[in-house]
Amino acid sequence: MTKNNFLNLGIILCEFLRWLYVIAIIFLVGVFIHLQINPSFYNDYHISTESGNIFTSSIQVTKSTDVVQEKIHTSTVQTMNSKNFDLNSLKKFSLFCMFLQLIICLLCMFWVFSEFEKVIKSVKNLQTYS
Repeated sequence: MTKNNFLNLGIILCEFLRWLYVIAIIFLVGVFIHLQINPSFYNDYHISTESGNIFTSSIQVTKSTDVVQEKIHTSTVQTMNSKNFDLNSLKKFSLFCMFLQLIICLLCMFWVFSEFEKVIKSVKNLQTYS
């Protein structure tokens, strides 16, 4: 099964996602370290969340000095239940707990795709009726 294009595509996709998770982890560690070194940099950033169900909740990050608000993710349906907070208003312990949870989640997803890639490679090397 060495010439199966779908297995090759699956291996390439798994490798890409693994690298994407590595880059995300490095980026988050960098942001966390920068937040500890220079917390005044994030004074102008405000985070507002609008809760709904899993499909309609949204997060909006804005910088108060910008004329145009920068939106990271917004949904089409927005509810009236919104919460606003600043990054500098978070306590260091709660920020560390959120950071640790996110890193653990990303590491678990990295390991999932690593194992999935191993399974695909073992199926690719399987010899049947040659």
